[in-house]
Amino acid sequence: MSAPEPVQGTPALRFVVGNPTPEEVAAVTAVLLARETGSGSSAAGSPGRRDQFRRMRLGLRLRPGRGAWRRSKPEE
Repeated sequence: MSAPEPVQGTPALRFVVGNPTPEEVAAVTAVLLARETGSGSSAAGSPGRRDQFRRMRLGLRLRPGRGAWRRSKPEE
């Protein structure tokens, strides 16, 4: 799902309070772009997946519960 493209002539970002400097506008834009590109995290990079491999290296048992069968073997 992608965000709708802004219509030409309309601003993509609008500040309703205050008078931001160009540096502040650039900072807000950078944060929003970083958040947008970082939102699609993969399963291999998720904290739960890293925890599983760490537990396997340390020889710890898997925790029982919902989805435990998925964590029983690493995907190749």
